[in-house]
Amino acid sequence: MPWLHGNPACHPDLLEFAAHFERLHILRNLADYDHEYSCTKSEASAVLGRARRAIEALASARKRCPEQLDILCIAALADDRGRRQISKR
Repeated sequence: MPWLHGNPACHPDLLEFAAHFERLHILRNLADYDHEYSCTKSEASAVLGRARRAIEALASARKRCPEQLDILCIAALADDRGRRQISKR
């Protein structure tokens, strides 16, 4: 979402969570739908570490910037028109 890096910028914990979530989502799609994708034990361990960091960043964002987290959740569920409206704020 463009406003994640806007002015004023989102809280760093929320940015960290969003970055981890995006990467984990990409990796999940690879694992689920790319039948040629294979993952080594060390790669799987690294992904688990990323998931733990994402959970920690989410927990911190819940405490430190709950309003921004709410907006991100609403934006994720909104249609394109709704996202454009949120991005303007």
